[in-house]
Amino acid sequence: MKLYRLLERMEYSVLSGSVDLTISTITEDSRKVVADSVFVCISGDRQDGHDYVNEAIANGAVAIVVNRQIYVSDSITVILVSNTKAAFSYMAAAYYNYPAEQIKTIGVTGSRGKTTTCHMIGAILKEAGYEAGYIAEIGRPLEFQKRLNEQVQAKKDVVVVEVSSMSAKRFAYAGMTFDIGVLINLMRSHIGINEHSSYEEYIDCKGQLFRQCKLGIVNAECSKLQEILKNHSCRIETFGLRRGARLYAQYPGLIQKRGFLGNQFYVEGVLCSCFEMWIPGLFNIYNALAAIMVARELGIKEASMKKALSEVIIPGKFESIASESGATVLCDAAGNVEELQNALMTVREYVPRNVICILYPDEAMERNKRYAVGKTLAQLADEIVLVCEQGAEEVVDGISLGITEYNGCLKVAKSSEEALVLAMKEAEKKGIIVVAGTNKEVDDEVTKVTIK
Repeated sequence: MKLYRLLERMEYSVLSGSVDLTISTITEDSRKVVADSVFVCISGDRQDGHDYVNEAIANGAVAIVVNRQIYVSDSITVILVSNTKAAFSYMAAAYYNYPAEQIKTIGVTGSRGKTTTCHMIGAILKEAGYEAGYIAEIGRPLEFQKRLNEQVQAKKDVVVVEVSSMSAKRFAYAGMTFDIGVLINLMRSHIGINEHSSYEEYIDCKGQLFRQCKLGIVNAECSKLQEILKNHSCRIETFGLRRGARLYAQYPGLIQKRGFLGNQFYVEGVLCSCFEMWIPGLFNIYNALAAIMVARELGIKEASMKKALSEVIIPGKFESIASESGATVLCDAAGNVEELQNALMTVREYVPRNVICILYPDEAMERNKRYAVGKTLAQLADEIVLVCEQGAEEVVDGISLGITEYNGCLKVAKSSEEALVLAMKEAEKKGIIVVAGTNKEVDDEVTKVTIK
């Protein structure tokens, strides 16, 4: 591909050399430079790509993209831009022939619930007959455009994308326009070292999606909504739990059946109907409303929405496992304090007789976070079973200290089967077992235990 083709949609100046070069690839990592590469100098929190220009040239770079003057041989093409992060994204899109223009794109952002909402939208699309793809959060523009191009080559009709604020901060989606942008919620998070410098920056990065999409579907009750939508360039539709939103839920209620926890709610506004889904937590109604609004904008029939939402399963989020004992067994990837709080408080909304939490501790859990995890478990679970596999002994000891100091009821198991045996003894017919931590295949163990 010619260099001028990679630069065709951005403003730039040629400081030296020619743009009539045949380019093999583009990269921001000098270690990945190969012959005939373009090296883009990205200034990050810890390193500045401009400091690695000579290494890139030695590895075969024939063109360098910079945002300040550098001094190299006249044989090297040097391109000056105002923002190398944005330039890299523009070039990545060009490198893969602008895949976003060949497929319908739906971007989902929010502080919590992006994955759940993406899967809800995907389930409805599939039920309606769409060939739908999904891209989880990707912060690197070249990798994102590659994945997007793969969806195009796979003949997908639409792709649902998790759009994080950190990806927006890195200008990962610069140069493309989403067909639909979705905002679920906003919370004070991702502020600190190596993340956002301030809440204002976080809000601005969340708002970037609505400056580069055709239609924005937003939570009408989201805090700082006006700030997020400042300078937006899209049509706006709203959803929420209050009248005034274009689509709003009424009479939300918790529902339960053998082995499953869920929600039922009525919607009014641009659509009037009753929905149910077997995913616990009233907060998931907001996610469902967002998915319903997306489906409505795409002209999908109500029957497809209902069926998809009643059957959707979110990987790693309250996955239900059949239990002959009558206990409800839910698997959730929750592993840190906030995730465990959310998971355990959610199941407590259903007023179970008791809550037993089996935790697979992350062996990489930082020492200063272990005690807090133990404290959280002690406060929100009636019984705790820690699975102490080889290599996790120190982590288990740290968590155990927090549990015992807050008077939690603790047991330690050496395997999944042993942990489930202990949990089943404590879980009566109306008990709930939450299997939390690293993703584990526990279906077989549950079957073994409940058959005994």
